[in-house]
Amino acid sequence: MRIVMVLILAAAGLLAASQVFYMSVEESLDFTEAIVLVRVEQIINFPMDYLERIEYYFKVLDVVSGPDSLEGDFIASYEMLLPRAYTDDEGNEVWESPIVTGSGYEIFTEEGDTVIVFLERLPDDQYPFASVIRVDPADSLGSILVLLNPED
Repeated sequence: MRIVMVLILAAAGLLAASQVFYMSVEESLDFTEAIVLVRVEQIINFPMDYLERIEYYFKVLDVVSGPDSLEGDFIASYEMLLPRAYTDDEGNEVWESPIVTGSGYEIFTEEGDTVIVFLERLPDDQYPFASVIRVDPADSLGSILVLLNPED
């Protein structure tokens, strides 16, 4: 019985070590330059070993917060670190569980979806792509507005 318990605890530890920990909406607001309600026109995934990169083509439906220059269409990218393991100097396998921006919804977003996008960097002459920090479903707009305007 004791061996079974040790195996269960070891398996639970490995599962916890291989998770991704997302920032909360409140934490994401600290890094956000603009928030827009968009329709996802196109998505391109670039899966890698320890990184998931996604490029989106967005059509802006409404600028929730930020400059009106975001009206129209723009391209944005999101990068998420994935859990990974490495061997330390003593030969032990060590798992890293990244703390990443985002909500987790970024990888489940599909073409045609209407979503709320938090942008860390806006497109400009130097960087033609915007940088996505978080994607949330459109039905969370009310709670995001409450966070943006707490005294209302």
